[in-house]
Amino acid sequence: MKRKWKERLKEVEERSSQYKRSPLCPQYRPQLSKPWQPSSVWKIFHRQASAFNYVKTCKEDVHVFALEKNTKDG
Repeated sequence: MKRKWKERLKEVEERSSQYKRSPLCPQYRPQLSKPWQPSSVWKIFHRQASAFNYVKTCKEDVHVFALEKNTKDG
């Protein structure tokens, strides 16, 4: 049993050193097709005016897409 523990400890230490050499990226940030464009932020707004008001509060440049449904006419 002591031997298995030592082998397991060695595997963990090797994996730890591998992650230190090549760390995982800290956060996934999807990019648009061109890297010089702003990063993607997805929010849903029920009114176009709400979407544009949100844009005014952003410090970075953003792209806006709004889709309003007119439920009164069907």
